[in-house]
Amino acid sequence: MPTICIYEVFKKILTERGEEMAIRITAQLKKYRVVSLDENIAMIAAKISYEQRIPMADSVIYATARTFNATVWTQDEDFKELPNVKYIRKR
Repeated sequence: MPTICIYEVFKKILTERGEEMAIRITAQLKKYRVVSLDENIAMIAAKISYEQRIPMADSVIYATARTFNATVWTQDEDFKELPNVKYIRKR
C-alpha cells in the first residue's frame, strides 16, 4: 500500500466522519505492507502520469502497484482502462 493511499483515505474520512474515525480506519490500513515513495517509483509515476494523463497521486498508486506486481482495486475512473486494475463501478 503506497503511503499516499493512507493520506487519501485519512483526508476523505476526516472530511466526512471526523478525526477519530479517520484514525481508526487508517490504523486498519497499516496492517498491510506500507510502501514509501522512492526515486524509482517517483520516476515511473511521472512517466505514467505523462503518458496516461492521470493525476500525480493516481500515478504514484499505479506505479507502486506495478513495481510490486500488484493489482489496483478502485472505484476511481482514472484507473478504469489500465492493465492490472480491478475497477468497481460506484453505485
